[in-house]
Amino acid sequence: MFHISALIIQKLLQHKLLKYDELYNFLLATKGENIKDVFPIAINFLFLLNKIEYHQQIDTFELI
Repeated sequence: MFHISALIIQKLLQHKLLKYDELYNFLLATKGENIKDVFPIAINFLFLLNKIEYHQQIDTFELI
């Protein structure tokens, strides 16, 4: 989970905003099918640490 969280932060450092599907598909292509169970946990972890923000109107994540 920590490795996936680090990849999410790394990707968001490159792109300030990323759509949910873009981020999910990047991780799926990088780490394979195992990401399906870990992705929501990693997102929640980063959200609880106040590292990311989710913009529901445009379905994107933003690195804070």
